[in-house]
Amino acid sequence: MDKKQKAAGSSKTVEHAHLFHPILLGGYFNSAFYTKYLNPVLKNRSVEVLVIREANPTGKKFITFLHQLTELADQSDKEFEIRNLLSQAWLTLIAEIKFQEQHQQLTVSPRERSKNILAYLHKHYAEKVTINDIATAVNVSPKECIRSFKKNIHQTPIEYLLNYRVEQAKKLLRQSELSITDVALRTGFSTSAYFSKIFKERVGLTPREYRQSQNTTVSD
Repeated sequence: MDKKQKAAGSSKTVEHAHLFHPILLGGYFNSAFYTKYLNPVLKNRSVEVLVIREANPTGKKFITFLHQLTELADQSDKEFEIRNLLSQAWLTLIAEIKFQEQHQQLTVSPRERSKNILAYLHKHYAEKVTINDIATAVNVSPKECIRSFKKNIHQTPIEYLLNYRVEQAKKLLRQSELSITDVALRTGFSTSAYFSKIFKERVGLTPREYRQSQNTTVSD
């Protein structure tokens, strides 16, 4: 933890730097605490930079915690108190994020939100993606995420994601010599069996049949 302050004569600016490993609060990776309290912040791409103002009650409370943490950092044998204070600060940070998200929802149009969802899906289609991940990325509830996206795109986000993955898989089947399994994994499908099932539902052919129909001979 570190603290910096501008030289005398300039406007008052104090910088607090508090660096800690998430396990300090979560106990261990993917614990109940980690999943419920840490992930919603750590995986929320909209809060890489967050402006907190003392005008908001939660913002003022959070800034107070920062000052208290800085004071404790200069004292010895305060590790347990620091962890407790960090926990309180983290809960306050979550409340502040929710406060800002609620106000932001009023200014983002459904069409703009759908564009943001599309951008997220196009960037992360090869990863494991859930509706909660998508909703968190655009600062809405899962229910609102589905509703607004379906209203504009006429599909749910997950339906669109599967269709997009299939289109990317078709490109790989035509343009590469990757095995069916490798194509599946590179386009976000967990197994080749599930990939083949989804692919045939949407294309009418298995991945192997589709590749053969494109006059590409590959040994899988």
